[in-house]
Amino acid sequence: MDELEHLVVGICLKVCKYVTKQKESKNVVLLETMTAYIERKYMDHSLDLETIAGKFGLSGSYATRFFKDQTGCSLMRYIDSLRMEEAKRLLKTTELALKEIMEEVGYVDITNFIRKFKKVEGVTPIQYRNLTRGTV
Repeated sequence: MDELEHLVVGICLKVCKYVTKQKESKNVVLLETMTAYIERKYMDHSLDLETIAGKFGLSGSYATRFFKDQTGCSLMRYIDSLRMEEAKRLLKTTELALKEIMEEVGYVDITNFIRKFKKVEGVTPIQYRNLTRGTV
């Protein structure tokens, strides 16, 4: 009886390890696919949680929880960080007007964009442009 129990427990452990490995593999693929999609689409102002979740056949709450569990960062914070990085690049390297930059990176409300930018960088977008170009 002890041998049989030991054998059954061993089989169960192997099955559990296999299932866990398969689940992790699918999670990696989903995360990579989701991240690539966001990186291609973050400039679209209509990109939101429901759009992303729908694209991958997930509920909004599951997509949010999955992304945060996998990356440690919320989905919308990740999108904002991509948008801010591109906005900073454009502020440094182009003469585009702030409104054009804002629209190019996926924001529609200038007040919201400036508020978020200042929260992240500690200065307004125009101050950032001047500081990074050496003009004050």
